[in-house]
Amino acid sequence: MKPLEFVSVKFSIGLLLGISFGWLFPISQELAILLSTICLIVTLLFFLFENYRKGIYFGVAALLSFVSLGIVAITLAQPKLSPHHYSRDYNQENGFWVIELREVLKPTDFNRRYLFQVLTLNDSATSGLFLGSVQKDDIISDLKVNDRLLYYGKAHPISPPLNPYQFTYDSYMESKGVYDQIYLNPGNSIQLETTGKSLKGWAAQLQLHIKKELSSTPLGTKEQGVLRAILLGQRNDLDPEVYQSYKDAGAVHILAVSGLHVGILLLIIQFFLKPLMYFRFGRSTLMIVTLLILWIYALFTGVSPSVVRAVAMFSFITYALYLNRPTAAVNILALSFLAILLIQPKFLFQVGFQLSYSAVFAIGWIYPLLIRFWRPRNGFIKPLWKLFAVSL
Repeated sequence: MKPLEFVSVKFSIGLLLGISFGWLFPISQELAILLSTICLIVTLLFFLFENYRKGIYFGVAALLSFVSLGIVAITLAQPKLSPHHYSRDYNQENGFWVIELREVLKPTDFNRRYLFQVLTLNDSATSGLFLGSVQKDDIISDLKVNDRLLYYGKAHPISPPLNPYQFTYDSYMESKGVYDQIYLNPGNSIQLETTGKSLKGWAAQLQLHIKKELSSTPLGTKEQGVLRAILLGQRNDLDPEVYQSYKDAGAVHILAVSGLHVGILLLIIQFFLKPLMYFRFGRSTLMIVTLLILWIYALFTGVSPSVVRAVAMFSFITYALYLNRPTAAVNILALSFLAILLIQPKFLFQVGFQLSYSAVFAIGWIYPLLIRFWRPRNGFIKPLWKLFAVSL
């Protein structure tokens, strides 16, 4: 079947167009929701009348509904369009900020870097994100996810690159909803009491525990770095020489937690839990347990776009196995694409997400065409041809 014969692919294209349009031509959240509501009502009316249900009007209305949903999703995902964003009341003066650590970022040669959620400004509830920097020689202890700080000072715009054609880190952070940065030191910040842990906080704590356990093993530093990259998706401590060796061998993808690891995990789960199939409600139990383990693993590895894409796709595969229905890879890919971008529309602008879906879509679409193009009967040539086709 051709990709456009799947409804999920058509709706994915509509969602993609909506997200792109909403990103290039931002509108208010209220207007976006109004337009989407109108499109959904019109689509529902066409669906209720049988004369229009199978006509072109219903198809166009449904497509426009997904375009409008894409606009709503990206509008709600842009912090500056929120009426509660700190930039609406901030006058570039020193202020008292209560911030909570959301993610530990890759450090530079001189600074530890963090992503902070803004909670209050001068005792007024607000929202937004900060890039926080701490000099490595400062006495501030290593911060953990969900740690809260009281910071007094200004929010500074993230500096653009000084050299032409250099990586525009400010634009990259802006695509993630981060517009300003703060510089923390013992003189302008104090740590507050943590009120509780989020799911990411528990995952970060578990990662830290496993990291400590690995450090206590007789394995060398290089081996520990490889294990952390494969199991936890953390490449910060990976030895540069080891990374270059994997890169030269064309196997660097092994060090990035992605579909390969999720697929192996799914096979292991299916193998060990297969006896459940012999019990009443065993098929349903197997599906629920499998989905729980897959998404816990995604959270455990930091919820990177490649892992989310893989887990979402394998979740639909798990559901297809539960229904015992064969389905095309392109259809599963489009369904996972829809689900992810409705929740995290900014993933669309991340290179890793784009490359992941482009590669898997090319395999799911072009590989069957190549296999039908030539079907060698030789038992030795046939597997080689399949390997060449999927690599192409």
